[in-house]
Amino acid sequence: MKLKKIIPVILMIVFLSGCISQPVPNHKLEYNGISTTFRADITKALLVPVYSDEVQLKDLLLNKNISSINVTFIANDSENKYYAVGAFEIGYKLSLVKQKENLNYTVNATEILSLDDMIPLENTVYVFLAGPSQANETRVDINNSIITVSARNLEKPYGKYTDLDLSIDKMLLSVMMEQED
Repeated sequence: MKLKKIIPVILMIVFLSGCISQPVPNHKLEYNGISTTFRADITKALLVPVYSDEVQLKDLLLNKNISSINVTFIANDSENKYYAVGAFEIGYKLSLVKQKENLNYTVNATEILSLDDMIPLENTVYVFLAGPSQANETRVDINNSIITVSARNLEKPYGKYTDLDLSIDKMLLSVMMEQED
C-alpha cells in the first residue's frame, strides 16, 4: 500500500527535476547583422570586472586616431597556445568592429620580453595578454594606452573555455555591445 503512494511522488520529483534546468550558455551575439560566436559564455564574460571602466575601454578601442593595436604577451611554454587563440579572436572580432565603425587600424600580435617593451607610441594601443604566470586575477585593466587582459588560471572549469577567454571576451563585448543609457 505504501509503495503505491511513494511511486507517484517519485515520478513527480523526477518530472519536476527535468523541468528545472540550468541556464543554457550563450556564446552568440548579433553584431552588425552578423551572428558572432564567442569562446566563453557571454553571460559569464560580462561579469569580468573592468578597471577603471568599460566606457574608457570602449573609447580607447573606438578612437579614430588609433593606427595600430598590438596584442602582446610574454612567451611561456604552457601559455603560448592560449595567447595564440586569444590573439586570433581579438584580431577577428576587431576586424568586425573596424568595418562597422569605419576605423583604420592594424592588429598585430607580438611576443615581448618584458612589460618595458610596450613603448608608449602615439596612435598605438597595446593589449597585453597575461596568463597565470603574469596575473592572479581574471580582469581587464586600462592604463593609458595599455589594456591588460588577465587570467587567474587556464584550466577549463566551464568545459570549453578558460579565464583568458572570459577576459578577452569581456574586452570585446565592451566594444561590441550597445551600452544601456
